[in-house]
Amino acid sequence: MGIPRAMNDLGACYSQGRGVEQDFAQAARWFREAARRGDEVAMHNLGLCYAQGDGVAQDWAKAVHWFQQSARQGQLEAMYNLGTCYAEGRGVARDWSLAVRWFGKAAERGHSQAMTSLGICYARGLGTDRNPEVALEWFRRAAAEGDPQAMVLLGVPFRYGHGTPQDFEAAVGWFRRAVELGEPEGMSWLGYAYERGEGFDRDFGEAARLYRNAAEKRDPLAMLGLARCYDLGRGVTRSAKEAALWYRRVLADRRLEPALRTRAAAALKRLEALRSSPETRTE
Repeated sequence: MGIPRAMNDLGACYSQGRGVEQDFAQAARWFREAARRGDEVAMHNLGLCYAQGDGVAQDWAKAVHWFQQSARQGQLEAMYNLGTCYAEGRGVARDWSLAVRWFGKAAERGHSQAMTSLGICYARGLGTDRNPEVALEWFRRAAAEGDPQAMVLLGVPFRYGHGTPQDFEAAVGWFRRAVELGEPEGMSWLGYAYERGEGFDRDFGEAARLYRNAAEKRDPLAMLGLARCYDLGRGVTRSAKEAALWYRRVLADRRLEPALRTRAAAALKRLEALRSSPETRTE
C-alpha cells in the first residue's frame, strides 16, 4: 500500500503546489498511477480531477466511475460525491434512491455534509418517504459536527414549526451559529428575523447589514431582502435605483423559488413604471 499512497501524495503535491510548481496534469498522472494500483484516496482524487477538469478534460462519467471505485472501498468523500452525482444527474441518470443510499452510507460513518444531504432528502421526500422528524435528527447530527448548512436547515423548521413546535428563539440561535461560521444563507435568515422582529425587537439596520453581507456572496434570498430594504427604506436610504439593481440580480439568479421570483419581478415592474412616470421621480 505504501507505493500507491506515495504516488497519491506526490499527486497531491503537484495539485496544491507544495514543494513543486503546481501542475494539474502531473497531479492527474500520479493519481491515475496510484488509483490503478488500488489506492482508494487516489481514486477519489482522480474522480475530482475529471469532475473539475483539472489536468484532464472534464468528464463527469469518468468522475463517477472513479468515485464508485473509491466509494466501494469505503472512502467517505467518494461516497458523498457519488451521492451528489446521483442527486444532480452528473455523469449518470438522476436517481434519488441511489443518492439516498450513498448519502446514508457516508452519513452513518460521520460525514457531516452527507448527513445534511440525507436530511434534505427526508425533508423533501426525495428517494425516500418524506419524514420531517428524521430530517431534523440528521440536521441535528450534522450541526453537532459543525456543518453550517445543517444549522440553517435546523433553524428553518423551528421558525415555521415544521416537525417541531414553533420557536423563534431556537431558530435565531441556529441562524447565529451558522453566521459565525460564515454561512451566507444563515446571514439571510438572521437578517429576515431582524427585519420582522422574530425572537427580538426589529432592527432594520442590522437586517440590511446582514442582507448585504450575504448578497455579496450571491445568496438569492439576501439579494431579495436587500432589494426590499432599498425599496422601502428599511435600514438604508430609500433608493429606487438600488432596489431595481438588486431585484434584477435576483431575477438573473435561477436558484430562487418561482413565487419569490414572481414577487421580485412585480416589484421591479412597479419601480420601472414609477421611474417612467412624468409625475414621479424617485432618483
